[in-house]
Amino acid sequence: MDKDFEFFLEEKGPEDKFEKLRAAHLALHRGNFQEVLELAQEALEDNPMDLDSLNLAAVAAYNLNDNSMASALFQKALLFDPENAGTHHNYGVLLERAGNLEKAVEHFLRCTELQPDFPESFIHIGNVLDALKREEEAGDYYRKALQRLPENQENYFQRGYLLNRLGDYDKALTSFQTALKTFPNDAASHNGLGYVLSAMDRNREALACFEKAVELAPKDATYYFNLGLSYLRLGQYEEAEKSFAKSIEFSPGLVDAVFDNIRLMIERGPHESLLELLDKAEEVNPGRHDTLLYRGIIFLESGKLPEALKALDESLVRNPESIQTLNIKGNVLKELRKLEDALACFDMMLKKAGDLPLAHYGRATVLALQGNAHDAVKALSEASSRDQHFLDQAWEDPAFDAIRQNPTFLQLIRIRNAT
Repeated sequence: MDKDFEFFLEEKGPEDKFEKLRAAHLALHRGNFQEVLELAQEALEDNPMDLDSLNLAAVAAYNLNDNSMASALFQKALLFDPENAGTHHNYGVLLERAGNLEKAVEHFLRCTELQPDFPESFIHIGNVLDALKREEEAGDYYRKALQRLPENQENYFQRGYLLNRLGDYDKALTSFQTALKTFPNDAASHNGLGYVLSAMDRNREALACFEKAVELAPKDATYYFNLGLSYLRLGQYEEAEKSFAKSIEFSPGLVDAVFDNIRLMIERGPHESLLELLDKAEEVNPGRHDTLLYRGIIFLESGKLPEALKALDESLVRNPESIQTLNIKGNVLKELRKLEDALACFDMMLKKAGDLPLAHYGRATVLALQGNAHDAVKALSEASSRDQHFLDQAWEDPAFDAIRQNPTFLQLIRIRNAT
């Protein structure tokens, strides 16, 4: 289970009557969620309304990534016992993971109403509000959680987490260091310490923490992702790409977060390992158009124009509406001197996206390469009237060399100089 939170179960009834439930609780402690589910379902056959069995089965289903079953079980448990704080919290965690953030907050808030000393729900409310870009409100809930969290050895990890979210890095650092004195092999605390050190620009120390977290929990996707970010900050791009590949291998949902950093890797990293990263992304999350788009960009950067064109064409099959892909394809065709085809790409951008300055500029470059000064200047004027920086770009762009001495082009450039 995630270190950020734990599921909370309320035991009901004398222990000697519930052999299966005792075994299920032990299996839960061991992390054997399939066994928990089977034992809880057996108990439910005898007593379909037993809340502890319902909660155990729901928690097991959640950890087995069966969100549909978990949701149905939590709803059933709340139908039988709408005042159960732990069930509201657990259901909120499920809704948060499913992206139903507003509904998740409702259940976390209900948990805090029923049990005001429940710091974990306050933490999750803060996390959800932060995800909704309501940072000030999120901070209020983090502070409420901190007030309810006793300062003891068991809670130093959570205190460090909260202090980090509040930007109190010095105290967060102390909390994680204290947690590691008690639990030196706790991967989550090493990861938390690395996160704080990164925020303090102590990147070498942070890297060592993330490496330790990965060593202790070699199948945790988040730790690999944070390790990848740490390598990026230190300019170790090949290592970053390999760490990101590991992160999406264990959690395909991290592809978007990895792709947020891919431009930097394309510009500075080795392309061989980056292509391997994209292969892994396609393997775990097939059918995305941007996987092929980035392959096309890499091939373009490497001067492999036919390979770039092939990847971009395949990307457009997956998403014909991608303006970014059309623009890059137009530029690849321009480099290949397939000027009519390039012009068609930029025309398609205008058709799909309306009066787009980038498309007008692309048309201007192609028309200039064709020696059509009149139409090139007209298209450049359309682009620059919407975004003045395109005149600066044109002044440096070799595509305009053939018309650079044309009087209308020079007149347009004078407008740039005058402003």
